[in-house]
Amino acid sequence: MLSLERFVVTQDLSVALSRDVVKVAHASYMVELAREVWPEHQREPAIFELLVDALATLARLAPTATLLRAYEYRLLSLAGIVPILEQCARCGGSAIGEGLAINLQIGGVICRDCGPVGQPVSAALISYLGQLDRDELAQRAADQVDRDTAYTARELLQQVIHGHLGRELKTLKVIAQLRGQLSSDSSR
Repeated sequence: MLSLERFVVTQDLSVALSRDVVKVAHASYMVELAREVWPEHQREPAIFELLVDALATLARLAPTATLLRAYEYRLLSLAGIVPILEQCARCGGSAIGEGLAINLQIGGVICRDCGPVGQPVSAALISYLGQLDRDELAQRAADQVDRDTAYTARELLQQVIHGHLGRELKTLKVIAQLRGQLSSDSSR
């Protein structure tokens, strides 16, 4: 039986996160996703470091969808369940250019030569997803991306998460409700 005898707080993010209800929702989602993807009773220091970095970034910056996508992508990558983007998941050939599709059952991007087996994806989406795994989270959080690419990235990553967990995370509903409230408040 393991027990925690002591710990030292090196960074208190609670004040910065608790001042903004959207930050609270995003932080809750990050923690819930890590908890669900993280194998129980298994040490995963890289996942823990990613979570701490994401929460610290969220405490410093405005909450953005791009920060959530970068966190999701990196967490899924560390867990070994991110789709293959660099090459065709079927033949191993190049996955660059237009005419690509993504098939999560096959494991990633499908090139033009292997046929349109799956959901069509743009080169912009593949590029965006690849960028999420690079640089610091803070740099990714500030990225601007067109609305269609952002939406498609969110939906794709949610499909991967749902496929792995077999269900939707509870905090996603809270974030969706907040997004709906905030958009209706701003239109008044």
